Amino acid sequence: MNQRKSNRHHFTQRFIDKLVAPTEDGKQKVLFDESLPGFGVQLSGLTVSKIYIVQKDIFARTVRRTVAHVNELKLDKAREVAGLMLLQMRQGIDPKPRKIAEEKDEAPVTLEQGLERYLKAKTKLRDGSISKYRRAVRYLGWGHKPMCEITRMMVEDKFWAMTEERGPTTANDTFVALRAIWLFMEKRSPLPSNPCFILADSWHDIPRRTTIVPDDKLATLYTALDGEAPSNAAYVRFLMFTGMRKNEARTLRWADINFNHEPADLLDRKRLGKIGTITIPPERHKSGNRTKTPFVLPMSREVRNVLIACKQIRENDFVFPGWRKGEPVKDIDRLFWRLSDACGMSAEVVDEKTGKKKLNRLLTPHALRRTFLTASTNAGVHVWHQKALLNHSSGRDVTAGYNIVDMPALLKAAQMTCDYLSDLCGVKQDWTENVVGL
Repeated sequence: MNQRKSNRHHFTQRFIDKLVAPTEDGKQKVLFDESLPGFGVQLSGLTVSKIYIVQKDIFARTVRRTVAHVNELKLDKAREVAGLMLLQMRQGIDPKPRKIAEEKDEAPVTLEQGLERYLKAKTKLRDGSISKYRRAVRYLGWGHKPMCEITRMMVEDKFWAMTEERGPTTANDTFVALRAIWLFMEKRSPLPSNPCFILADSWHDIPRRTTIVPDDKLATLYTALDGEAPSNAAYVRFLMFTGMRKNEARTLRWADINFNHEPADLLDRKRLGKIGTITIPPERHKSGNRTKTPFVLPMSREVRNVLIACKQIRENDFVFPGWRKGEPVKDIDRLFWRLSDACGMSAEVVDEKTGKKKLNRLLTPHALRRTFLTASTNAGVHVWHQKALLNHSSGRDVTAGYNIVDMPALLKAAQMTCDYLSDLCGVKQDWTENVVGL
């Protein structure tokens, strides 16, 4: 709380009675008491309202609460009430006036109810995000507990217990979700201050993963795929040459594939002919709920060959079918464990939960995504084209709104990247009409 000395006054009943509202400049004004820091009088700039208030920082957030109207309490009584409220605030408790649920025959809002209201309002959340919020409430075990009964000490104790039981990342994610639900619900229901603010200095620093497939292991990985089931091998090679997110690739349908897309521009049609494209509808790619637009990716020669080979063994509507009828490929964890062992990408690490050493696989679908981006950079592809190929959001970057990447330029960028990767994988192919075996 930052109160200037010039704004502090010696409060007396006579001083309070002489204060005038609305103020001359039409702006709200707050005067603070010299004898009780944090206690003040708020003068309206528009009405005759004069209100006793208290103001103090709670967990790095300035909180101002009403004590009473000036005509409701004498100064001595208002100062007494304000002192009690400031004591609560010093303890991290927000003295926000609450409605009494019993008086209105209203039951307190439970965390489960708060979650459902939050998810109902946040219509742009992806399925993965919704699952994270539900998982967080399940891990907490407080679903049926009224939110007003969740205290700061409960939050702190649970945070450290979860850190030991499930690891720092899960602890962070769980309480970030709780914090978001609370911030949403405190605007709609009488709640105390957000108990997650007690974790301000306790959040775990989670290092960002940077694993890629080293250049000298790409050929080994590519060859190791020859021993896998055709659908599995095609799926991994598709990830290698597109950098696509694992679930976006895993759920690709043949309806998303167009081998004969014609560029809109006449000159491009004459120069390039037909371009193969992959189109993922908004509901199935990460930023689709926000942008409401499909993600369209041009086919490089490598990707086209993988897809043509898949079409020759087509089993259902999914490009990469699983062993269950009518479902996409599954059990990719086992697949990547085998490939990690085959190309020497397993490492002994210390389990963050138990402190014991364990074998960890370094090869993951997202490692292939990072590998694709690294290869793209090394091949000289522009960062705007990289973002477009990987379906990365440009956020609020104003310049990105002026930079329009057309399909021919994107195809060139994709092919440059795939050529670079093909050389590292030791792939030599005749690109006329031949199709590689899976």
